[in-house]
Amino acid sequence: MLHGEFRCAAPDVQSARHTPWRVIATALDVSMGHLLHRHYGTGATLEMKVQYFAAIRTGTLRCEASFLKRGRKIFFLQAKAIQGDNEVAALATSTWKLL
Repeated sequence: MLHGEFRCAAPDVQSARHTPWRVIATALDVSMGHLLHRHYGTGATLEMKVQYFAAIRTGTLRCEASFLKRGRKIFFLQAKAIQGDNEVAALATSTWKLL
């Protein structure tokens, strides 16, 4: 499992309609990519699904990535975006190909 943190400041969270969700999706994708790279090498996202469970508030958001299944070239990963009060705000699952 890999952990990463970033701060959600009020202007970022309350800006354009969908910007916060895109930022969260990017953070989840990056956290899964770092986990794959750390253990196996560089990979590319083949597909990703994000489910949003709660609004993102200001403060620290922690992303935790983990492997679901490992193959020779194809990997299945998941990542959670967890708010300061340990509430899971979003969950992403993805398929990656090792390059």
